[in-house]
Amino acid sequence: MTPLIYKYEAISAQSLENLKAQAIYFGSPAGFNDPYNCAIFPEILEPNDLEAERVRNYYLSREDLPQQVRHEFETATNQALRELVHRAGKAAVRQAVAKFSEVRGVSCFSEMNDDLLMWSHYGGRYKGY
Repeated sequence: MTPLIYKYEAISAQSLENLKAQAIYFGSPAGFNDPYNCAIFPEILEPNDLEAERVRNYYLSREDLPQQVRHEFETATNQALRELVHRAGKAAVRQAVAKFSEVRGVSCFSEMNDDLLMWSHYGGRYKGY
């Protein structure tokens, strides 16, 4: 026997349209009422001296690097460069996580078709399908 999964839905014009079209809605985690649902908290480690030096060398090898930025890379201490790279990395990851949450969706399923809690939360307070 093939295992089945179930989707609890409240009755609405959109859910009935999805049923008719045999489509499943994937909602954005950005719209969830619990901010910890689908929350992504990556840990970004501070780079070591070798990694920071690689970043410095990469940017210094670029011909299009503005002179002020070039000077900052040339004169920055290893500690300052590690901190700069760490802050930039954290900012880039925060931006990527935010974008990911805006363009990806989530849908919930169950292995049980008679779970009262699921019917309450996702099935329109026992009135859905």
